Amino acid sequence: MNNIKKFQKIFFEICFSIFAVFLLSFGIIRADDDPSYLINKLNINCKIEKDGSLQLTRTVTYKFNDDAHGLTYQQELPKDNSKYSIQKVEIANGDGHFQNVTKSNSHKNNTYSVSDNDLPDVFLIKTYHKIKSDQQVTIRYVFTMADAIKNYRDAARLNYKVIGFDTDVPQKNVNITFDFGKKNLKLLKAWVHADVNPQKQVSAHNGTVNIKVKKLPANDDVEADILFPTSITSQNPNVSKRKIIQSTINLEKKIIRDNRIRLFKKYLLIPLIIILYAVIRLIIVIIKIKKYNIPSVSEVPHNFEIPTIPVALADAFFTKNDSYLDSYDDDKFYGQALAGELLQLYNQNKIKITQLEKENYSVLVIDKNIIKKHNIYDILFNEVGNGQKFTTNQLKDLITNKNEELVNELNVALTSWYKEYTNIVDEEDINPQADNVLNNNFLYLCSTFCILAFWWFVFSRHWISFILAIIAFSFAFLIVRFVFQNRVPFNDKGLSEYKKILGFKKMLLDIGNFKNSKLGDLILWKDILPYTVGFGISKKVLDKLSESFTEAELLATFHTENYLYLYSDFGNTFSSTISIASSSSSAFNSSDDDNDSFSSGDSGGFGGDSGDGAF
Repeated sequence: MNNIKKFQKIFFEICFSIFAVFLLSFGIIRADDDPSYLINKLNINCKIEKDGSLQLTRTVTYKFNDDAHGLTYQQELPKDNSKYSIQKVEIANGDGHFQNVTKSNSHKNNTYSVSDNDLPDVFLIKTYHKIKSDQQVTIRYVFTMADAIKNYRDAARLNYKVIGFDTDVPQKNVNITFDFGKKNLKLLKAWVHADVNPQKQVSAHNGTVNIKVKKLPANDDVEADILFPTSITSQNPNVSKRKIIQSTINLEKKIIRDNRIRLFKKYLLIPLIIILYAVIRLIIVIIKIKKYNIPSVSEVPHNFEIPTIPVALADAFFTKNDSYLDSYDDDKFYGQALAGELLQLYNQNKIKITQLEKENYSVLVIDKNIIKKHNIYDILFNEVGNGQKFTTNQLKDLITNKNEELVNELNVALTSWYKEYTNIVDEEDINPQADNVLNNNFLYLCSTFCILAFWWFVFSRHWISFILAIIAFSFAFLIVRFVFQNRVPFNDKGLSEYKKILGFKKMLLDIGNFKNSKLGDLILWKDILPYTVGFGISKKVLDKLSESFTEAELLATFHTENYLYLYSDFGNTFSSTISIASSSSSAFNSSDDDNDSFSSGDSGGFGGDSGDGAF
């Protein structure tokens, strides 16, 4: 996908998000006969029992603006037909003195009934209690739910929407406490998901987790995802043999990332000054493009000449040109490029690659001159391997055995190896002025996004602000579209080399039948295939190659039945394996203390259909 297509995708995604937020900002008008009320206080105490059940004491304070017949509370269960028991329901009318409410289906005053609303995973408590307008009422529910907690090999997990979506009014002064019944816990990690900014206190010393929310909007939920020792729920029948700590941490990190993206799309704020600044900036950009002679590369013809530069250096040209737009995973590209270079070394008889079994290859060094102190090959052969060879399974074992030191060393060496090639491009093939113009205008787009988000969040979300947002962002987008319209940051030498590589890659992807093309000589393909691996297009090219030549022709040239595995499967196996190993380095180096994190999002906890109400 070229640069302009990437910006078009960004543009339409953000416009759609603005439109969606605009509609949601006005809400859906719903007419019903329910009484008007507020929830001024909500206290929830969650006590964890040894059998994995959860005992809850929910105390809700209402302020009514109308007369009402009673109160409701719906609770979603952890599973279909999970067992539950209601110990008591109590009501206090303003004076703070609680009185018991009797369970009955008579619908008489000061009675409550329990039903499942024809659903296997919820129960509904309906309390009949006459309420006058302007009256304050506090109700307390005490009940227990089974199946709330699951014990894993390394921790127990409670994943629970303590407050569900089903409350139609804002809730103020929310206080939630989880009591684990023991002090000085060795493990206590907690994450909170809410669209608001909750205050959270995790105390392993006291064995408690406390969550406070000053004001929770209507139909918003608060979810807690908590890991704690299995000894707390030692009698829990709900047990799994797998481990949960690392997968939960990974899930919560993903939720945080996804939430940042969601918030970015939701709050696009557009002040009028951006329109004026966009016009001024457009004039400046036009002047700079002419002044620094920033080239535009549109249609590049097919190039049948095999590049004379290493695979990784060719890949570095694409990386440099795409770096303004892509938030890509560097390790993935490094792994592909390194796999391509290994195949070039194989063709040069400097290494030997042998398939041992499916997705496991042995790489034997023949020319030890490729090994320099602390370079990537030094790490692979001398530290991952035995000095003579290494296998892809040994790379995988780094993750399995969590060899943090070696994985970090591998990551540093891999980054340094690839940076040597990008430095060559920077020093010999980049026009510094063009590079600055493109970088600055990309930063301008990012800054525009940030300003728009702040403005939309602070000011009222009126239809006028929505129209201004669309207009202003369109201006910003059109400017960057003009700046990045197939433009590249290369000097004359770099532009010539980039066109050759781009034309070569385009040719490989576009030619339908290689046999009838200028690449009809199969001898050439030993030199071509490492580039297809480095560019990440080996599978597509090899599929076309198999269609263009017969199996006999391929065998006669490559002298092995495993050539497809060597140039396709090895490249994929090695690049994916080393990418996993490298990306694990950042996971090892990340903070283990996730207790201070919170975000909106959903980690899959039960309880979403819960909520308070009145009738």
